[in-house]
Amino acid sequence: NEVTVAESWNTWSYYTTDNYASEDRGLIPGLPTLFPVPPPSASGAQGLVNGYTNILPTFSFGSTLGLPGGSAYSRSVGTSSGTYENFNPIHTYQDNISKVIGHHALKAGAYLEKNNKVQPANKNYAGAFQFNANSGNPVLNTNSGYVLALLGQTSQYQQATATTTFNAQYYNFEFYLQDNWKVNRRLTLDLGVRFYHQTPQYDINGTFVNWTTANWSAAAAPRLYQPFCSNGAATCTSANTLVARDPLTGATVSSGFVGSVVPNSGNYTNGSQVLGVNGVNQDPYHQTPLAAAPRIGFAYDLMGDGKTAIRGGWGLFYDRLQGNDVYAMGGNAPLSYLQTVTGQSIAQINALTATTAPTASSLILGPNSVNQSFPFSGNIPRDSVQNASVSIEHNIGKGTIVTIGYQFDRSYNQPMNGDRKSTRLNSSHAN
Repeated sequence: NEVTVAESWNTWSYYTTDNYASEDRGLIPGLPTLFPVPPPSASGAQGLVNGYTNILPTFSFGSTLGLPGGSAYSRSVGTSSGTYENFNPIHTYQDNISKVIGHHALKAGAYLEKNNKVQPANKNYAGAFQFNANSGNPVLNTNSGYVLALLGQTSQYQQATATTTFNAQYYNFEFYLQDNWKVNRRLTLDLGVRFYHQTPQYDINGTFVNWTTANWSAAAAPRLYQPFCSNGAATCTSANTLVARDPLTGATVSSGFVGSVVPNSGNYTNGSQVLGVNGVNQDPYHQTPLAAAPRIGFAYDLMGDGKTAIRGGWGLFYDRLQGNDVYAMGGNAPLSYLQTVTGQSIAQINALTATTAPTASSLILGPNSVNQSFPFSGNIPRDSVQNASVSIEHNIGKGTIVTIGYQFDRSYNQPMNGDRKSTRLNSSHAN
């Protein structure tokens, strides 16, 4: 009997060494916000590292003729805070027992793994200024993003109302039975089956937001502001006459809100729900509680002289739906909203500044970027792979063996996610 108890982890953390002196918002006085930056006291379950700090917004200047462009100031680790911490402790418990009985080498075992994944959602609560020159817009036609910044003219400003940090927890429990059976002196069989129970990743902090068609209503869909010339002309003659108009009421607002949602015109988070809150199931998806994966293999001495063998096997393996398939749900609306204004000057953004913490009904928001992970009804098929092989090998003497064979692999029920990464172990044995 073999027993293993282990703890492992991976983590990456970034900290300032000057107590935020090089990132403090006060380095550039008078920077506007659409609403107040949350105070450190609002950090809650995010902890001291991934919580709120009074840091500078990010700045980008686009491509500039004859001058370097891109991001003159940005936090490459993310925009959640001046520092960043992401960690994944793993606890594993394993027990294997083996017993030889006659021509049978029997083996059985169980494996339990507990994972936690803590990661910030990286919502830019400090704000993001873009100064991108645009020859097609008279206000932005400077050939230089730096000139736009000196003039106090933005091409776009964005700010999130909040950021979050999720603490995803999940378990893998597996057990197996295996028999290595010497049927006779020429034939050996490997027979086994492994059983899988894998829980979905659920967020202890309650920051996962899922969108499903079952919760969406066409009648609740909000309206969007449309471009309109303030003088009623079919074509705007200058940027100053362009406004954003509510297509139902005709009410107009700044042109920076063209394409944004009209406040109180519908449900901004139509179809979305926070998992694990107000009676909503905490699991982003469901699978059958137990799945069996059989494996078989054989080795046969073809001539009975120990020089030529035929070997083969087949096995079914399951891989869990990995974290990046669900972690994008962290911190979405209604937990955090992202407001965007375009083509506004610093003074105009200052005029739009709210003095209190905003709600969805008090903001003019861009269309909600939703994340649909998996539907709640029914079981998600398991990510599966089948491996099979057959080969013949012959000992030609002088320590040389010649082998020819065929390998077959078939994967199916694969999540169609470009960020997906997985590692599989090919084996014809149950363990």
